[in-house]
Amino acid sequence: MSFWTTQLLIRLITSYIGSCAFAIVFKINRRHLWLVGFSGMVAYFIYHSMLYTTASVFAASFVCALVVATFGEMCARWFRAPAVVFWVTGLIPIVPGGDSYYAMKFLLQGDMAQALDKIIFTGQVALGIAGGIVLVSIIFGILTDRARKKAQNR
Repeated sequence: MSFWTTQLLIRLITSYIGSCAFAIVFKINRRHLWLVGFSGMVAYFIYHSMLYTTASVFAASFVCALVVATFGEMCARWFRAPAVVFWVTGLIPIVPGGDSYYAMKFLLQGDMAQALDKIIFTGQVALGIAGGIVLVSIIFGILTDRARKKAQNR
């Protein structure tokens, strides 16, 4: 299977549009829309690339969250906006909403094998996203504190 396919191009475009749509729903400033869309598109590209090379859902979502959270933190400082604006909307394309729906569906139908498979998949993606965001938040928090202390000592 080839990495570059028409389906990947379509998914990248829809990731851009989907991230922008969520930004509009959350009433994010219009001047940030292109950044949010770009963040969502990059998030899906990284997720797809990592799945293609490693086949680990946790690693793919973790690395994707690291990149999107870092991009969000930098955009927050450059454009004086909350970092959460860029994280949440940028990570929308990789959120396993469909898989969590099917997990509940299989649970209600009594198909425990498929339900467990979907629950594990959803948990891995969720933990990867949370881990990536927390790691970047801690690093940027430490760097911000050091910069403040250095500025106070001057």
